[in-house]
Amino acid sequence: MTLPLLAALEPTTERTLTFLGGGELWLDVAVWALGALVLGLTVWNHRRLLPVRRRLGMIALRAALVLTLILIFYQPAFLEERVAVHKNTVVVLADSSESMGLPHGPTTRLELERKLLERMAPWLDGLRDGHDLAFYRFGDHLADLPDLAKDPDAVREAVKAEATETRIVDTLGELRDRFRNQDIGGVVLLTDGIDTSGAGRRATLGLDTQAVLRDLDAPIYSFTTAGDDSVKDISVAHVAYNNFAFLLNATSLDATIEVHGYASGTIPVHLTENGQLVATQDVVVSPLERDYKVHFDFVPKKLGKHVFGVEAERQPDEIYAKNNLKQVIINIVRDKIRVVQIVGQPSWDERYLRNLLKENPNVDLVSFFILVNRFNLRPLSTRDTSLIPFPAQELFAEELGGFDLLIFQNFNYGPFQTRQYLPFIAQFVKDGGAFAMVGGPLSLSAGGYYGTPITDVLPVEIPPSFGAAEDTLDTQPFTPVLTESGRFHPITRLALEPATNKAIWNDITPLEGQNLVTRARQDAVTLLEHPRLKTADGDPQPVVSVREVGEGRSMVVTTDSTWHWAFKAGGAGKDPQNYESFWWNAIRWLIKDPELDLVKVKVLKESVPVGQPAQALITVFRADYRPAANQEVGVVVRRRGPGDGRGEGEEILRVPDAKTDAAGELRLDVPVDRAGIYEVDASSRVVTGRAAEGMDLFVGTDSNPEYDRVVGDARLLDNLAQASQGAVFGFDGDPTQLQLKEPQVIRVKSRQHKELWNAWWVLLLVAGLFGFEWWLRRRYGYL
Repeated sequence: MTLPLLAALEPTTERTLTFLGGGELWLDVAVWALGALVLGLTVWNHRRLLPVRRRLGMIALRAALVLTLILIFYQPAFLEERVAVHKNTVVVLADSSESMGLPHGPTTRLELERKLLERMAPWLDGLRDGHDLAFYRFGDHLADLPDLAKDPDAVREAVKAEATETRIVDTLGELRDRFRNQDIGGVVLLTDGIDTSGAGRRATLGLDTQAVLRDLDAPIYSFTTAGDDSVKDISVAHVAYNNFAFLLNATSLDATIEVHGYASGTIPVHLTENGQLVATQDVVVSPLERDYKVHFDFVPKKLGKHVFGVEAERQPDEIYAKNNLKQVIINIVRDKIRVVQIVGQPSWDERYLRNLLKENPNVDLVSFFILVNRFNLRPLSTRDTSLIPFPAQELFAEELGGFDLLIFQNFNYGPFQTRQYLPFIAQFVKDGGAFAMVGGPLSLSAGGYYGTPITDVLPVEIPPSFGAAEDTLDTQPFTPVLTESGRFHPITRLALEPATNKAIWNDITPLEGQNLVTRARQDAVTLLEHPRLKTADGDPQPVVSVREVGEGRSMVVTTDSTWHWAFKAGGAGKDPQNYESFWWNAIRWLIKDPELDLVKVKVLKESVPVGQPAQALITVFRADYRPAANQEVGVVVRRRGPGDGRGEGEEILRVPDAKTDAAGELRLDVPVDRAGIYEVDASSRVVTGRAAEGMDLFVGTDSNPEYDRVVGDARLLDNLAQASQGAVFGFDGDPTQLQLKEPQVIRVKSRQHKELWNAWWVLLLVAGLFGFEWWLRRRYGYL
C-alpha cells in the first residue's frame, strides 16, 4: 500500500461579514455621539406630537436614518473565500502476532479481531467523504494491508497470527515516520495488549513515546482483550539476579510470578541448578493479587558458569506452560584468593610483597616467617626458634589443596625437615594450583632445591650448589630486559599501549642480585632477562619465567629486589605503581583469571530459540599472548542433562580441525534443535604438551517470547488513550462512538469583498428615508 496523498474535497465558498470602514477610536466615539445627539434632539422636538404613535413613528424613522448613515460610515461588506478542504487519514492497525492465535472463550483472539474488522467495514467505508483510510498489520514492524473496508472478505486472508514479536510502542513510532507532516484523523488499534518490548513491559510512557504521540497528534482508540481474567496462565515474568556470585557465599535470586485465572490454591516454585532441584517456595494465590514475589537464598559450591532456573509447576487448564520456566546463567567466582606465603628470612622484598597481599581485601593470606633457625651463631632449640611449630604436615599434606597460590620467597626447606612434603607441592601444581618461587640467598640452588620434585614444575633448570651458595648467585645491579614474549604477556603488561609499555620497561628502576639458573625449560616463557649474564646454552639468564604444568602454573623470579620498583622508584621520581601492577598481573595469571585464558569462548546470546543457530566466537592466544593465527582448534558442543558438569552430556557437534583467522579468531554457528543447556568447549595445543581449553554455556529455549505473557496489560493501552485523548474498548465495542478529528482547511484558493454599502439600493434607501421623513414633517405641521 502506498501512503495516501492529501486528497481534497470539492472547493467550497465561505462568506463572512466584515467592515472596511471606521477609523480610530476617537472618530468612532464621535460618530456614535453625533448619532445619539441627533436622536436626542429628535425626541425633544417631537415631545408634544400627538397622538403618541406619530411621535414614536417620527423617532423610529429618524433612528433608522441615523443607523443607516452609521453603517455606511463603517462600509459593511461580505468576504467571500474559495477554500479547499483536505481529508485527513484514519489508520487501522491490526495485531498479527502469534499470541492472537490463543483461545479466548470458545473462539480465538484472531477470530474476534477478524469479525471486528468485518463489522467495522461499513462504518469505515462511510468515513471516506471526509477521511482517507490506511490499513496495516503489525508485529515487530508495520506491513501493508489491502483496503479492508472495500473488501471485507479479504480480512481472513490478510490478517493472520504469525509475527513472533509484538511492538506496539515501536509500531506507533514507525507510523509517525510514515505520516510525518501529514494530518491523521485517528488511530484504530486492534490488539490483545501484549507488547514484548521493554517499553511495553514497563506499561508506562517514556519520554520517547510521549514525543511520538505529540507528533501523531491523533486520538488512539484501542479494541482489545487485555485484562481478560478468563484466561488461565502462570508465568515467570522476571528474574532479578547478579550475573556473578561468590563461591561458598550465600547469594540470592528473586523472581516475579504472574498468576491469571486462578483465585486460590498453592503453586510450588522451584529453583534448579543445572537441572537439579536446589530449593522450593510455595506461592499462596489470592483473588486480589496477580503478581507474586519469590525469594531464593542459595550457596554456590562449584566455580564456573552455571544455569539456574526458576520454574512454577504447571496447573490444570493452563493455556501455555512453556512460560513457567525462566533460566539464567550465573558465573561463580572466588570471593577471595587464598595465598600461602613462606619466607626464609625478613627482608624488604618480603615486606613489600606481604603488604601488597595484606592490603587487598580479596586476598586471604597465610604467612610464615623464619626469624632465626638452629644454624644461627647462637644455638637455639626448635621450641625457641618459632612462635608455633611449623605445620608442615597440615600445610603441605592436608590443607594445600584449599589454597590458590603458594609462594616460596627466599625459603630453604632443609632446616625444617620438609623434604618429604615437596612431592605434594609438585602434585598441587599439576592438579591446577599455582606456585611462585622468588629468589634470594636461600632460594633455588642456594636453597638446596636441585634434584627435588619441585624442580620438575619450575620453568627453569637449576644447577647443583655443592654446598657453595655463592657460586649460584650474582650480586651486581642490572636493569632487566623485556623479551619479545614479554611484550605481549599480561604479567609484564604495565600499560595497554605496546609502545608505552616498552618505554616503561626501558626506564624501569634497576634490580640488584640474581640467582643463576642453568637454562629456561623448553616449554617455559621468559618475560624478563638479564642484560649480561648467560645460561649454559649462551642465552640470557632468565629474570622472570613462567610455565604451564599439567593443570597448574608456576613462576620463578630470580631476584629478591623487585621491591626497588616501589621504594627506589618513588624516590627517583618514577611510578611506584609498576611494582603493584607487575605482581597483581602475575597473581592473576597464576590463578588462571578467566580474562587471561589462552582459549576464550564467548556465545553471543545466553538464550537462543530452538531452530535458530547460536553464534560462538572463539579467540586463541599463544603462550606469550600473541594472537594464534591459523591455529588448529577442536570444538565440541554438548547438550547437558540434569546435573551434568563440564564435558558431560550428549555430543551434538564436533569440529576437530577448525582453524583460526589472522586475528586468532574462529566464528562458529551452533545448531539448536532442542531445548536444554548447551556447552561449547574449544581446545587448542598452544602450550607444549597439553591443550589449552575454553568453555561457555548458553540455553536453548523452546519458549516463544510472544508467549512469555499471554494476558495483555491494559495499563499500556489506557496510558496511550489518556495521552492521546482516545479510549479503550473490548472487541465487542461500537466503532461509531469514536470521535475522529475533522478535516482541516489548509488552503484558500481565492478571496474577494462584496461591498454592501456601495450599491444603488443603499442610496435609494437613504433618499427614501429622507423623503418620507420630509413628507411626514410637512403633514404634521413641522415645516
